[in-house]
Amino acid sequence: MYNRKCPSCEKELIYKGKRAYENAERLGKCCISCAKSGNTLSVLRNPGLWVRTCKQCGKERQFKSYRSWYNSKNVELCVSCAQKICSGHSHTEEHKQYMRELMIGRKVTWGDKIAKSHWARDKKRKKKIIEEHSKRMSLLIANGNHTPTMNKNFVVGFYDKKDGTREYYRSSYELQRMKELDSSLDVAKWTTKHRIRIPYEHKGIKRNYIPDFLIEYRDGTVILEEVKGYINDVEVHNKKIMAAEKWAEENNCKYKLNFMEKYERNKSSV
Repeated sequence: MYNRKCPSCEKELIYKGKRAYENAERLGKCCISCAKSGNTLSVLRNPGLWVRTCKQCGKERQFKSYRSWYNSKNVELCVSCAQKICSGHSHTEEHKQYMRELMIGRKVTWGDKIAKSHWARDKKRKKKIIEEHSKRMSLLIANGNHTPTMNKNFVVGFYDKKDGTREYYRSSYELQRMKELDSSLDVAKWTTKHRIRIPYEHKGIKRNYIPDFLIEYRDGTVILEEVKGYINDVEVHNKKIMAAEKWAEENNCKYKLNFMEKYERNKSSV
């Protein structure tokens, strides 16, 4: 048995093997508790223990844990000096201000980030990136493999159908419609994983539209249905409808736009 003290909390550590003891002594390793807790004890008791000096500007970098200090053993420069030396462009003041606004919780879409980034300098590159992103995300949504992160403005989750399968809903309107379809005797089957992607173009950029539901009724009618509570962009909405109606006509089915607020009002009046 080999004994030594933790350099952070001075806790006595016991090692069964000589090799483990010698490595710990050579590297100055702390105990597991200090490593997991961020090694705050070592910072309080030995504020200058986990420090490295930049070879370029001589600035001292202080680390809160032994692990982060040890992992930076091959990093000789601080972040500022590394950015000055490495190849590439430096961020402008406008871009720095834009990033500050992102950090204080401002709502920015993926398209906004593209529009104000360095990609926007090359219009062909920007268009290609947006089209590739739209193609990739639409494929995930159409296959039912995309579950977006929780959003306080929307109700999202999984709905268990009566046939034992699960469907993902992205709003309270979709959840309400799923319950109605599941309880309807006229509906033979329905799904959101229909793998249907309808191409359309907006501002010269190719995009893909995925309707919410594919519904098959017992009388043989097949309907693509979009559930809406409100419309954000009227221009994009109209282009989606035109493309969906054309696609439905070519594939022997119908397209239906279902405004849930209007549906609830009619239902309550009956």
